[in-house]
Amino acid sequence: MSAPRKRVLVAEGDQIILVLLSHILTRQGYLVDTVATADEAEARLMGDHYDAVLLDADMPGWRMEWLREVADGRVIILSGKTLETDLPVGVVIRKPIEFASLLETVANCLTKTH
Repeated sequence: MSAPRKRVLVAEGDQIILVLLSHILTRQGYLVDTVATADEAEARLMGDHYDAVLLDADMPGWRMEWLREVADGRVIILSGKTLETDLPVGVVIRKPIEFASLLETVANCLTKTH
């Protein structure tokens, strides 16, 4: 019997990046859900369990309060600028994203949190 597939939530405001990330992660065997707004991300994170979460820090409307509630090392922040944070996130990845590095980061995040 094979292990259950890991669930990943991708919250990204740029539709092209959102589709690319979803495609790449799905091809790697992850079950991927996508959202394009901070409100959708918050609703998903409060209602469902994800093994890893990729969040676009540049997406308007995301609130530190709810991110603090869910950031337990399984969150990977994507940002187009240098971002200093005291949140317990897995890592901050700068855009433009190097996809090989992203896949390694997701795999490492899943290993650390499970």
